[in-house]
Amino acid sequence: MLKELLDDAGFDNKSKLLTAKTLYKKAGIDLPIEINEEEHYFDTKQIASKLKIYSKSNKPAQMAVCEIIKKIDLEDGEVKGVW
Repeated sequence: MLKELLDDAGFDNKSKLLTAKTLYKKAGIDLPIEINEEEHYFDTKQIASKLKIYSKSNKPAQMAVCEIIKKIDLEDGEVKGVW
């Protein structure tokens, strides 16, 4: 099922493997596969965690990071929108 969704979304094989590895890791299964990344992206939740920006409920303040990013003058190549 996941493969078909990723195929329809236009993912290349390397991205599909990275996605599967990430999902398995979240389920507590570490796949012994090394995948070299050409680029590494962070989502707003990861950025908030790394910068220690938290909401009053002590969760990463990803919406605050999103609003900050909107106010920064970034080049098109510096931001990548994902599903």
